[in-house]
Amino acid sequence: MHTTIWRAPLAAALLSLITAASAQAGPAADKMAQGEQLLAQGKPATAMKTAREAFDILWDKMPFTVVYATFTDKKAAGYGIFNPRKSNAYKAGDTIQLYIEPKGFGIREVKKGIFSSHISTDLVVRNKNGGTVLKKSDFGKFRLTSRRRFHEFYITLSITLTGAPAGQYSLVVPVHDLIKGQASSFSLPFSVVK
Repeated sequence: MHTTIWRAPLAAALLSLITAASAQAGPAADKMAQGEQLLAQGKPATAMKTAREAFDILWDKMPFTVVYATFTDKKAAGYGIFNPRKSNAYKAGDTIQLYIEPKGFGIREVKKGIFSSHISTDLVVRNKNGGTVLKKSDFGKFRLTSRRRFHEFYITLSITLTGAPAGQYSLVVPVHDLIKGQASSFSLPFSVVK
């Protein structure tokens, strides 16, 4: 069994922002209308650039959230390049591999034409009664820098279950956007078997 977080919060947030932008005929709606006009004029590259600018306006208003997280067979090779693990049962000494996709993260232009995002994660392992077995702040720190504004950011985490007794657990991962100053978290159940 593999566990994922449903993507509905992202879709709902974007739909809400698009609806609000359309109703108010704000900057995003104006940009989208301009993009449609450019496309109709046979200027697809300029239309796409304008549509991206509209998306960026919505993105900046969207709250930071983790939209997808799953256990993987091995470390992801890139954004969306992974195989979900078929089971959430591990043996003591195994390494848990996680793939995480955040959305709505802050993107800062650190210098002319250079954009950066900065995200950190904490780690909490709870037993079946909700008691904290392990807690680690700043378990992972991730920075992505690019010459283009980007919306695809993935995180991989590796956790080794050294000396973990058999039982049912919950892996809780708070994820922090260090640019927007916002946080999101997710929880995945797993078990340690003999």
